Amino acid sequence: AISAEALELKGVIGTATDYMGEALRMPGRFLAAADDFSKMLNFNGEIRALALREGKNKGLTEQALSEFIENYVKSPKNSAIELAREYASYQTFTKELGKVGGAYQEFVGSHPLLKVLNPFVRTPINLTKYSLERTPILNALSSQLRADIAAGGVKRDLALAKISTGMAAAAATLLLVKSGYITGQGPRDKRINDEWRQAGWSPNSVYDPEEKKFVSWGRVDPFSTIVSAVATFAEVADELDDPAIEQYAAGLVVGFLDNLSSKTYLYTIGGLYDMIRSGNLGESTVFKRMAGSIVPT
Repeated sequence: AISAEALELKGVIGTATDYMGEALRMPGRFLAAADDFSKMLNFNGEIRALALREGKNKGLTEQALSEFIENYVKSPKNSAIELAREYASYQTFTKELGKVGGAYQEFVGSHPLLKVLNPFVRTPINLTKYSLERTPILNALSSQLRADIAAGGVKRDLALAKISTGMAAAAATLLLVKSGYITGQGPRDKRINDEWRQAGWSPNSVYDPEEKKFVSWGRVDPFSTIVSAVATFAEVADELDDPAIEQYAAGLVVGFLDNLSSKTYLYTIGGLYDMIRSGNLGESTVFKRMAGSIVPT
């Protein structure tokens, strides 16, 4: 911690160090407060959802159901509290990672260089999982989704709802891409992509007819990941001469990875992906950005 006590400083320098440490910690405290607030909203919402579900299963209606929910919320079961906490963590992307993700997080944390390459682990992985569960075709890769469907009951219903919502969003996105209102990454060819941008198009954006310009939605995660993946897939599909189902699936994977590579919280990993995809080390800015974040200017 940046403090006079930790650095063994005294006098004016020590006081100034304490003030600087407090200033540097302030953004983190605001983020933590916002995270706790979001968790509280999701926790309370899930408790009420569990109460409603149980009341409906008991055959309660109207006034009897309302009273049951209020009593349930005042004194929820321990099992309901655990489920609500898990749901709140899931919705705020802070859920504990599984065996593979947890091992990767521990591995990154134990290697200083990897912490520079990949400073954020848990939230990006959870965001990716959230998007994956709702992206058509790719959601077949989600082990959690498959497990929920196999479990039956409420878990199965929620898993199918995620799949249905993703398919509806994908269908709407495809229609808007064909109408020119939504874009993905744009043409794959660099020269054509440059001309496409110069013509007024913008990647991963939605067209605003009033302002007559494209507006980026890159920060609206995790929904932007799903929409951009489908939009890029639609653009890639248009470039295929004789598409087969395997090529369509590959196009969706490319769209998903392209969108992840543009995220600011994955800029280093994304830069490495772009470098590998282009095959040109000289054009990659990833190492310059890494050096700029380490070496003061």
